[in-house]
Amino acid sequence: MAPQTSQSPCSKHEPSTTSASKREKPLEPQTGFLRIAGRYVTREDRSFIARSAETEELRYWDSADDSRFAGIAFFANSYDEAIRYPIHLCRGSRTSARSNLLIFTDGSLRNPPDEPPSKLRVASIGISHRMIDGAANGWIDASYGIHGVKESLSTEILALHRALCIAYHEVDNWVQRTSNSDRSHPPSIPQVTIFSDCLDAMRWTSDCHYGRIPVVFPASLPEDFDAWLLAAIDRLLQVGVRIEIHWVPGHAGIEGNTRADRLAVLGSAYMDCVHCEEDFYSGVAALPLLVLLRSSHSHIIAPAYYDEPVVDFSY
Repeated sequence: MAPQTSQSPCSKHEPSTTSASKREKPLEPQTGFLRIAGRYVTREDRSFIARSAETEELRYWDSADDSRFAGIAFFANSYDEAIRYPIHLCRGSRTSARSNLLIFTDGSLRNPPDEPPSKLRVASIGISHRMIDGAANGWIDASYGIHGVKESLSTEILALHRALCIAYHEVDNWVQRTSNSDRSHPPSIPQVTIFSDCLDAMRWTSDCHYGRIPVVFPASLPEDFDAWLLAAIDRLLQVGVRIEIHWVPGHAGIEGNTRADRLAVLGSAYMDCVHCEEDFYSGVAALPLLVLLRSSHSHIIAPAYYDEPVVDFSY
């Protein structure tokens, strides 16, 4: 993978013929896709499952093996599996057979104080990610305030798109770091596993990828945003990345999901001009304001990450 140039991994571009051909014969989800199995689960039940997953025998941690093909797949498992899976992945980080970039996303939308719902909405997204590659890697967190969004679905879709953009940047960096390794046994390119607690956003992404017309197209998003989303997916597919997007229950005590939720709240506070401090044990946050511009031009904004700052781009 060539070093990143001035073009952003988030920049809008036409999907290539190669990647488009990959969607001609997709692995279609079975009927009932994204339906959650099992009984109703309370917040206390979810927390209990998460606590158990922290100490029980690992069952899911080594699923990212070399036999898996490059492509994209969507998963919405039962509450038990959806909670245990990300926790087991993190616990098995020192002995996993293949590197895996875990990304948790969350969106937030609320009304400012003393404003009617139709007047103004405060939107934000939070993203927390961690590379599982045998090293003691910490979490990297990002928080964004968003102007011009009035639907909750839009924030969750934007969070997924931003996660795909971050994934390309992180995979690119990983390739650069490991390029001097033993060339007779080159490391496998990392898998990208994204976790979202919004089934509707996952369904919207799946519909776009498989060529189905989404039931609802959020009015706040640019008319060609589906092309932006496909472009972000295509970039990863072109370099041989396997992408998995998993549903994860919110408020279950899963560390990545909890961090993303707090980051989204932090972004809302930023948008609402309210001073808010959160300690993520990794420094001070730089909170950029993302403005949805209905044009094809990207604009460089301030670094948006804890830990190692990178150049980010607005839409």
